[in-house]
Amino acid sequence: KAKENSVGKKTVTIYLSAQGEKLNQKMIHELGQYENLILLCGRYGGIDQRVINECVDREISIGDYILNGGEIAALVLIDAISRTIPGVIGNEDSVKYDSFEQGLLEGPIFTRPREAFGQVVPEILLSGDHKKIKHWKESLALVVTALKRPELVVNISKREILSAAQEIRTLNEMEIKACGIEPEELNGLTRGLER
Repeated sequence: KAKENSVGKKTVTIYLSAQGEKLNQKMIHELGQYENLILLCGRYGGIDQRVINECVDREISIGDYILNGGEIAALVLIDAISRTIPGVIGNEDSVKYDSFEQGLLEGPIFTRPREAFGQVVPEILLSGDHKKIKHWKESLALVVTALKRPELVVNISKREILSAAQEIRTLNEMEIKACGIEPEELNGLTRGLER
């Protein structure tokens, strides 16, 4: 129910509320299409229901917990939406693989040096083969998501998850641990998918 304001710009009025629909990345992209957002923030008990009835287009919650007011929730919303605006992030392609952009968690990030804390960067990342690296990162993201947030992969075939898990199993044990995955955890995922 977005409203046209007096200068013809699309405006949506949002009330940050525990009763609202839970914020997700798809919603962030939708809200980023509006030229104007009016964010209403309640304090303690909230705001008058009549204001909600008459002025609010959408109620949004940032999660199932309690804050003293909606100000922090508004900051979360602003920060998340700003990342979708061209020019805010230097390399716009870099956000395409952030957590939730593809419906998955982003896989682990590695920087230099090659070895730190007795852990090594997986050899594939040093190969220089960008196509293989991209495929490997996608497989790792799928495995990490299946292990940490299985509810996000319910619409992905077991075969696809198993294939990704088997690819990650080709790493040596040190490399698997460096990815934040215990080898037995990975084996358990594979066994569960093979059933």
